[in-house]
Amino acid sequence: MLNDEKRKHLADHFAQTFDLIESESDRGAAIVGSALLEAALDHVLAKHLLPAAERSDEIFERSYTFSMKIDLAYRIGVIRPHIRKVLHLVRTIRNDFAHSPVDMRFARQSVRNRVQHLCTLSGDLLVPLIDTLRERQLQIEGGVTGETVVKALGPRLAFSAVVAFHCAGLDYTLSEVAPIEPLD
Repeated sequence: MLNDEKRKHLADHFAQTFDLIESESDRGAAIVGSALLEAALDHVLAKHLLPAAERSDEIFERSYTFSMKIDLAYRIGVIRPHIRKVLHLVRTIRNDFAHSPVDMRFARQSVRNRVQHLCTLSGDLLVPLIDTLRERQLQIEGGVTGETVVKALGPRLAFSAVVAFHCAGLDYTLSEVAPIEPLD
């Protein structure tokens, strides 16, 4: 259960992350949002893993790809299966933008579909977001689904909100992850 101090910290973390992502172009939002999630995942992994035996740590010095880090985090049990899927989908969206020679937009149907799937995977996490939007008299019809979130916010804003929520969630995970005990 979250105490008020932790709830405020997470809300502040969400707001800062959201604002940072939203200050970017569409391409920048996809790349920066993914980079922020990767950095948050790095913190979770660093807390759980033993320090590197060598002076350099190839896991965090770009020898490991984001995909490899996601799978490592899942396999050692510091993220849940649905978070693994979310992170891989954000990575895929990032790759769509980063490797496209044309001007990509969140409004493009293929990207919109991925963002809708990202919202669907995020499920219950989006309930507080929808409740907040309803309090502000935004018309949101139906239950909390990827489709209703993308329809209400648009794919760009939905992406930014979901990524910011997951960054805050990984920040919270830091308080639950225990370091590995070394073997003697």
